[in-house]
This record gives sequence, C-alpha cells and structure tokens, in this order.
Amino acid sequence: MTERKFIVFIFFVCLALTSCRNTSDERDPSMYYLLEDKSGRLSAEQAWARFLKGDFEIQTGNSFNPGFTTSLYWLVIEPEITTSHPLLLEIGTSQINKIDFFVLSDHGPELLYQSGDNHSFASRPRPSLNFTFPLDRSVGHYLAKIDKSNESLQLTFRTAPEATLINQSMEISTTIGIMTGMIVLMLVFRFYLALITKEKVYLFYILYVAAGWLYVLSNEGFGYKFLWPDSPWLAERARPVFALVTIGLSLTFIEYYAGKAPYRWLRIVTRWLAYASYLLALIAFTPGVDLKTSAPGYYFQAVIPILVTIYIVALLITLVRKIYNGNRMAIFYLSSVAPIAVFSTLQVFYYSGGLDFSGSFLQHYGQGSGYVLEAVILTFGLAYRFNNYRREKEQL
Repeated sequence: MTERKFIVFIFFVCLALTSCRNTSDERDPSMYYLLEDKSGRLSAEQAWARFLKGDFEIQTGNSFNPGFTTSLYWLVIEPEITTSHPLLLEIGTSQINKIDFFVLSDHGPELLYQSGDNHSFASRPRPSLNFTFPLDRSVGHYLAKIDKSNESLQLTFRTAPEATLINQSMEISTTIGIMTGMIVLMLVFRFYLALITKEKVYLFYILYVAAGWLYVLSNEGFGYKFLWPDSPWLAERARPVFALVTIGLSLTFIEYYAGKAPYRWLRIVTRWLAYASYLLALIAFTPGVDLKTSAPGYYFQAVIPILVTIYIVALLITLVRKIYNGNRMAIFYLSSVAPIAVFSTLQVFYYSGGLDFSGSFLQHYGQGSGYVLEAVILTFGLAYRFNNYRREKEQL
C-alpha cells in the first residue's frame, strides 16, 4: 500500500468512526436524589436522616455537572424493578476518587462496596470503565457517597439491564480500540520516515501524538483499566500530566512543522506556556504532592483549563498569520487542530460546569475523534513535506 493510499484509508476509517452514536437513550424508571455535603463530614447515617427529612434534591435527568467543587455528594437511588433480568446501577464518569456504596436495611445504611480511583481497579464490583453495582430487587433504597472534592465532578447515574450495559461498554471499547490501532499505525509510519530523513519534526510528531493519545485513554478510563490497574497513584496523575506534556510538545512540534510564531510577544507567550506546562507536569508527577485533598491541588486542577484556553488562542493566532504569509504547512496544521480545538473548547466548558453532555457522543468519542482527525491531517501535511524532501533529493 502506497503512502497516499494508506493516508486516505486512515482518513475514511476515521470519518466512519466519528459517525457512530452511543445508543444509551433507554428510559430509566428509577429515581435519584442528591445532597451536597459542603463540610465533607456527614456520616452515612446522618445523610440517610437528611434524606428522610426531605433535604435531598430530586434529579430530573441522569447526570449532574457542578464543575469544580470542594464538596462531597450523597446520592440516593430508588430502583424500580420492571424487568426480570439482572439490573446494574452505573455511576460515572470513570474518574471518581472514592465511592462508598451502602444498602439500606432495617438497621440503617450498611456498607457494601468501597471503590474509586484511590483504590485498585480490582476493587470495582464489575470490571467496567465506570462504576457498576449489582442491584437486589428486594431492596428499596441504596446510598452512595461520591468523593471528587477539589476537582471537576461530572456525575452520571442510571439503572439498566446488565446485558445492555455490557453491550454498550463493548461498543465504546471497540471504537476506542480501533482508534488506538490507527494512532499506532500512524506513529509507526512516522517513525519509519524519521529514520529515513533524520528530521526532528517526525520525532516530535511521534512524541506529541503519543502523549495526546495517552491523555485520551486516561481520560476515558482505559489507561486505568488496561495500562496501570494496580497504581492508584498513577491514575490520580495521568490526566493532568499527559494533558500538560501534550501542550508543551505541541508548541515545540509546531516550530518544526510550520516555523516559529510570527510575533516576538507571541513567541515569548508560547515559550513560557511550554515551560509552565512542563513544570506543572513535573510537579504533578513528583511523589508526595497531593493533587486531590488540598487547596493547592484544587487550584492546580483549575489552572489546566486556563492553560488550554491560552494555548488554543496562541495557536490560532500563529497559524492564521502564517497562512496569511503563504505558509502551506500552516494550512495543514490549522485544518488538523480545528476539530480538536472545537472539542477541547467544549471539554473546557464541560469540566467547568457550563455544559453537560454526559452520556453523549461528545463525552465518549469527542476528544478521541478530534485527536485522530488531527493526527490524520497532520500525516497529510508530513506526507506533503516528505514529497518535497524527496524531490529535493532527486534534483541533487
């Protein structure tokens, strides 16, 4: 298969993947109630007493997105068993620090499970990306303590037959698996060109795309499930570290790909942005640094969307100016970052609590699809660059 056919094949497979939808719109007859625990000191017995007093807020949908929060949340589930099939309660997203799951008996709340990213992946009742708990049809209420304080919380909850959740999980895993295979193929192809040309642009392409895709895998929970299931310490740090490293590598890659920023002040901004990204990634990866339970950890998490916004604005200014000056490589780069810039902007609003698209295509595949599209279009640009390199060699 020639290089051009390979790129076209990857491109059309990517388009096919972005057209898939998540079929999770089945009606959920169960009832859900939430209580914000600002003090973080409520016991399960106190939370249940608050529910009996009517202090919990009934949820009209199956998701709750407060954005960055310092509070704990208590979730009461009132399952309605309308089928003879085994039912599971799914609580998401995949990044929740601690979940204490209680059953309500005549003696009050009784702890059934303790799970979350602060425990090993094996602590989950089912080996799923989100947290799934089996339900007993003889039980009227369950209680869950949700701890993602000092971070951004996006909480989903739904009750569905076990077979339905398994099928949907397999669909998501298969799609992300195909995308991962495409990324690996492109990285291998660029590594081959790096060996031929000895140009640094291909090396930074490999590092940039690899770091970005590791962020996608960690953000969707695949990293914790398949790559580091026994390391809660790494699960705590993977998302911020890979996000920050991707920003730094991207700013270096664009210099080799399309040249330096056109303005002196912009070069200073991008340089310090890269330094700040690497420094924060190093801090996050330092043993003993608490990113979860401290006030500095809260501000550390909150500053990442700000860095992403500055990065997108600086990148767009650089590329638009270079295109105006006739730089063809900048056209490829702008076309490649347009999808991921849109998805990243939506993600910033999502994690800040301004938007809630939990359970949708955007949540499951948005960043993955945008990143694969970016890698494919960048591959077109590198192919164009390589053809110019080959013609120059032929003329010599």
